[in-house]
Parts: sequence; structure tokens; C-alpha cells
Amino acid sequence: MVSLLLALPILTNAQQKYDVIIKLNGDEMTGNIKEINDTEVKFVYKDETAVYVVKKSDIFKINFASGRSEVINQPGTSNNSRENNGLTIVKSSPGERRNKIAVLPFVYMMENQPVAEELSYQAQQDTYNYLAKHAKMYQVIDPRTVNVALSKAGLTREKLMSTSMQDLCELLGAEYVIDGTISQRKGNTSSYSSGNYNSKSDDKDKNKKSSGYTSTTVKQTIETVVTINAYNDKNENIYNKSHQEFMGNTNGSYSNPLEFLLKRTPFYSKN
Repeated sequence: MVSLLLALPILTNAQQKYDVIIKLNGDEMTGNIKEINDTEVKFVYKDETAVYVVKKSDIFKINFASGRSEVINQPGTSNNSRENNGLTIVKSSPGERRNKIAVLPFVYMMENQPVAEELSYQAQQDTYNYLAKHAKMYQVIDPRTVNVALSKAGLTREKLMSTSMQDLCELLGAEYVIDGTISQRKGNTSSYSSGNYNSKSDDKDKNKKSSGYTSTTVKQTIETVVTINAYNDKNENIYNKSHQEFMGNTNGSYSNPLEFLLKRTPFYSKN
């Protein structure tokens, strides 16, 4: 009777099952999974108590103690990357992208012709500056970080047009992407004249003489239309509005229509 009781714990331990994590590099980890979130797995090796954190991007498959298996990443997609239109898209997880906004360089046109790239980047920076102040519930990614990621992926403006917003979100690590266009053209021309005259009389000759000058100022107005599109990482267009500045201006500024639209995006907060 005693020998039977002593054998019971040994039999129980032998029947205990464990979770097995198989990594992309072939390593196996046997123990108990404590928690799984969008980016990580918390794991304890069998017969130990220390908790380890494993990135999901390093995991091929998990064989659970229950007998269920789940493939996390296919072998050969190290760093969770894939090919799209000949470009390598490094995927970010939904957890990494949550509540993050990336602003793309704007399309900037004058009389239907592209202008210098510097103006496209300036509009991108101005949009970032405004949202960084007024989108308190979100993290707006610095434009330099966005542009470096686009450059490394080989995404020129032409290739951006054939890339889905879902792929861009995954590449940039953002839940939302903002794409903007500024279109300007010459409007009405106005002129203003001013002058200054002096006159004097010559009593002897009874003649009246005058002298002075006239100047004319010509001002060219610029009509500006700004369009803002916002997409999420599910490839859905969640905001699409255009606004033209009333009466135009003479300095080519796009600030008023840009801010008008940004205030009406889902990201704007007064506080």
C-alpha cells in the first residue's frame, strides 16, 4: 500500500503536458505559456519560475499542451517580411501600430505641374507639426522616420501610387496614414495706383506749373485647393475632404485650408 502511494506523484508528473514554442531558427522552448499579446509571448520553462518574453516575429509555431497548434510565421519570412510589387515590406504587428499616425510627403502641384520636392516635404512637416499639437490621443511619427523607411523600401512617389495603404501602414508601423495634395493656380490680377503732385503759380507769367509721380502696384492672387485623405491599416479610407481658400492670397500660403481640414479629421482634439 505504501509503495503504491509513493508511485502516484511520479506517475502524475510523467503525464503532465507542456507548451512547445518552435522558433524560426529551429530552437524549441518547452514549458508553460503565461500570456500572449499582439507582439510577445510570456513563457516559463518547465521546472523553472523565471518568466521569459519571446517576440512573436521570432516564432514559427506554438504546440499547445492541449494538442492545438498555431503557426505564427511561415519559415523563410524572417523579420516578418514579404514581397510586394518587387519591394520588401517588413510587417509590423497591430499592437505596434496602434494609435500611430504616419504623414506621407504631399503631392504639390502648381498649374498642374509638380513643384520642387522641398515643398512636398514642407507640407508634410507642417501637417506633422499641427497634428503633434492637436492629436493628443495619437502618436504622430516624425517625418524623417517616415521618409527613411520609404527610401529603404524603394518607394518613390510613382511606386507609392501602386502600393496599398495596408502595406504602407505595416511598413511604417502606423495604424493610420495621411496622404495629402496641394493644388495651386494663378487667380485674378489686381492693380493699385498712387501718386503725389505739387503745383505752383507764377504771378508774373500767370502760368500754373505742376510736377509729381504716379506708381502702380500689380498683385497676383494664388488659388489653393488642399485635399486630405486618411486610411487605416485595414485599407479603409476613413476621411476624404477638399477645401479651397476663399478669395485666395498673394503669398502662396496653404496654411488656412490645410488647418481647416486637419481640424475636421478624426484625430483632432481641442485640448
